[in-house]
Amino acid sequence: MILSGLFAGTPFYFIASSIIVMELIEARQLHRDLLSDVIPLVSAFLIVGIAISFAQGLRVRRRMRRDLTLT
Repeated sequence: MILSGLFAGTPFYFIASSIIVMELIEARQLHRDLLSDVIPLVSAFLIVGIAISFAQGLRVRRRMRRDLTLT
């Protein structure tokens, strides 16, 4: 159940981590701080990933309970 939810949000976690890593590398090369517009973008991808993971976990849990009561 937990893994199903975690895997459902994986693309969003991957996108968020890729964006933050690319921006950190670029900021390091240019000797500047992380751009302030990157943080909200990464946060949005992480929030969507967490929401999808949570929804998938609840869906699987509900389906398991329903299957157990039918058996």
